Amino acid sequence: MKKLLLTMAIAILLFSCQNNSMEPTSTEIKPEKIYRIIYHSFSHTSGEVPIDEKLYATGDFARILSHIESETVLKREGYDFVFWNIYSDLYPDGIFAGRYVQVIMGESDINAYAVWQKDKLTDQYESDYLLIP
Repeated sequence: MKKLLLTMAIAILLFSCQNNSMEPTSTEIKPEKIYRIIYHSFSHTSGEVPIDEKLYATGDFARILSHIESETVLKREGYDFVFWNIYSDLYPDGIFAGRYVQVIMGESDINAYAVWQKDKLTDQYESDYLLIP
């Protein structure tokens, strides 16, 4: 009986090591890709775009920064900041500051662009005081 058990144990050991390696066979684990959210404003007249120092993996939740979260407030003369646009089908109406979004990435970082709306005071001033020929 002992001889039978020993023979079975050796057979199991040889069968499990038939790839000539004691390493377990598994699929290769690839490192997870890390992404950033990069904010842009090409038409601001003062201030700086916020910089998100955090790194995100797919599935993480990211809080969208505000235009006032930099050392100097991002402004555009005659306009109000509305939201950030990332040109994504998931957020076709833009993303408002402070909102949390789930990071679903492709091959590159997320680029968020400032969207501005002409402020009402400027519109009113132009219509009341400027003569448009």
